[in-house]
Amino acid sequence: MQIDAVHARAICDEIGDRLRDVLRRQVSHELPPRLQYLMEQLAKADEEVSPSIAPSLDEMMISQEPPALHHERIAAPLVSS
Repeated sequence: MQIDAVHARAICDEIGDRLRDVLRRQVSHELPPRLQYLMEQLAKADEEVSPSIAPSLDEMMISQEPPALHHERIAAPLVSS
Protein backbone atom coordinates (compact mmCIF):
# COMPACT_ATOMS: atom_id res chain seq x y z
CA MET A 1 0.00 0.00 0.00
CA GLN A 2 1.33 3.42 -0.92
CA ILE A 3 0.23 6.75 0.47
CA ASP A 4 1.00 10.15 -0.92
CA ALA A 5 3.16 12.74 0.85
CA VAL A 6 0.18 14.76 2.10
CA HIS A 7 -1.37 11.76 3.87
CA ALA A 8 2.01 10.55 5.18
CA ARG A 9 2.64 13.99 6.71
CA ALA A 10 -0.85 14.03 8.25
CA ILE A 11 -0.30 10.58 9.78
CA CYS A 12 3.07 11.64 11.22
CA ASP A 13 1.54 14.82 12.65
CA GLU A 14 -1.30 12.89 14.27
CA ILE A 15 1.10 10.34 15.78
CA GLY A 16 3.24 13.19 17.13
CA ASP A 17 0.21 14.95 18.64
CA ARG A 18 -1.00 11.77 20.34
CA LEU A 19 2.48 10.91 21.58
CA ARG A 20 2.89 14.41 23.04
CA ASP A 21 -0.47 14.05 24.83
CA VAL A 22 0.49 10.69 26.30
CA LEU A 23 3.91 11.87 27.41
CA ARG A 24 2.54 15.12 28.83
CA ARG A 25 0.21 13.11 31.10
CA GLN A 26 3.05 10.98 32.42
CA VAL A 27 4.23 12.07 35.85
CA SER A 28 7.55 10.28 35.55
CA HIS A 29 9.93 10.39 32.62
CA GLU A 30 9.46 6.69 31.86
CA LEU A 31 7.66 5.60 28.72
CA PRO A 32 4.43 3.61 29.04
CA PRO A 33 5.15 -0.15 28.80
CA ARG A 34 3.56 -0.54 25.36
CA LEU A 35 5.49 2.43 23.97
CA GLN A 36 8.71 1.14 25.53
CA TYR A 37 8.12 -2.25 23.84
CA LEU A 38 7.50 -0.57 20.48
CA MET A 39 10.65 1.52 20.83
CA GLU A 40 12.66 -1.65 21.52
CA GLN A 41 11.12 -3.31 18.46
CA LEU A 42 12.02 -0.27 16.36
CA ALA A 43 15.61 -0.41 17.61
CA LYS A 44 15.81 -4.11 16.68
CA ALA A 45 14.40 -3.41 13.22
CA ASP A 46 17.02 -0.70 12.69
CA GLU A 47 19.75 -3.29 13.31
CA GLU A 48 18.39 -5.70 10.67
CA VAL A 49 19.66 -5.52 7.11
CA SER A 50 16.97 -4.38 4.69
CA PRO A 51 16.85 -5.23 1.01
CA SER A 52 18.17 -2.43 -1.15
CA ILE A 53 15.74 -0.49 -3.30
CA ALA A 54 18.60 0.69 -5.50
CA PRO A 55 19.25 -1.35 -8.65
CA SER A 56 22.26 -3.64 -8.67
CA LEU A 57 25.25 -2.90 -10.87
CA ASP A 58 24.15 -5.68 -13.26
CA GLU A 59 20.67 -4.17 -13.57
CA MET A 60 22.19 -0.77 -14.28
CA MET A 61 24.52 -2.20 -16.95
CA ILE A 62 21.61 -3.90 -18.78
CA SER A 63 19.68 -0.64 -18.91
CA GLN A 64 22.74 1.14 -20.38
CA GLU A 65 23.05 -1.21 -23.39
CA PRO A 66 22.23 0.34 -26.75
CA PRO A 67 18.48 -0.02 -27.39
CA ALA A 68 18.96 -2.45 -30.33
CA LEU A 69 21.06 -4.90 -28.27
CA HIS A 70 18.72 -4.67 -25.32
CA HIS A 71 15.73 -5.32 -27.61
CA GLU A 72 17.45 -8.31 -29.26
CA ARG A 73 18.30 -9.79 -25.87
CA ILE A 74 14.69 -9.58 -24.75
CA ALA A 75 13.10 -10.59 -28.06
CA ALA A 76 15.50 -13.43 -28.97
CA PRO A 77 13.62 -16.74 -29.19
CA LEU A 78 14.60 -19.49 -26.81
CA VAL A 79 16.46 -22.32 -28.53
CA SER A 80 15.91 -25.75 -27.03
CA SER A 81 18.62 -28.38 -27.28
